[in-house]
Amino acid sequence: MDPRRLAVAEIFITPLGTGDSTIREYIRALIPLIEASGLKYQLTAMGTQVEGPVDALLALTRQLHDATFDASKGTDRVVTHLRLDERRGEPLTLDGKVQGALGLRPDQRPTK
Repeated sequence: MDPRRLAVAEIFITPLGTGDSTIREYIRALIPLIEASGLKYQLTAMGTQVEGPVDALLALTRQLHDATFDASKGTDRVVTHLRLDERRGEPLTLDGKVQGALGLRPDQRPTK
């Protein structure tokens, strides 16, 4: 596999049995791992979107899943959802997916 070929992933991790209705502390504890990966990412209201080579995305997902057990208050059960979008033949990026959804060509930029 060509490590320069970019894919896009959405990672959503849920620690279970924490006794709390929020997972904010877990998210805050995992952000430094995402930043240390060097991959482009966007934290959203419903998950984290990351762009990079497939192998790097899978490795990061595993690292975040494992780290959730030790993050913040700790938990005994973690559910990780990974949506992986890999396209061969054309570059796939977070910005490109948004622009495509808006009907813009890659050389166009959305205006606000």
